Amino acid sequence: MSADFLGYLAGMITTFSGLPQLLTSYRRRNLSGLDLRFLVLFLVGISLWTIYGILIDSKPIIIFNSITLLIWIPILGLKIREQRAERG
Repeated sequence: MSADFLGYLAGMITTFSGLPQLLTSYRRRNLSGLDLRFLVLFLVGISLWTIYGILIDSKPIIIFNSITLLIWIPILGLKIREQRAERG
């Protein structure tokens, strides 16, 4: 098994592991189960992983962390909007 294969496999599993929770939140139109601090820290971490992947030229790290950002950044926006609506 090559290192890249293992990287792609790990990337797929971790990238898409949050989808069931996201789909449930989307269907219920309720993100209260997701903590804003978690989302911010998670996205900072994923951004750093993406930069690291670019620096070491690791395609699996770049690809799957970029996908993760594309999935979770809109969720962060929805969470912020939801919290503003609750306060306002």
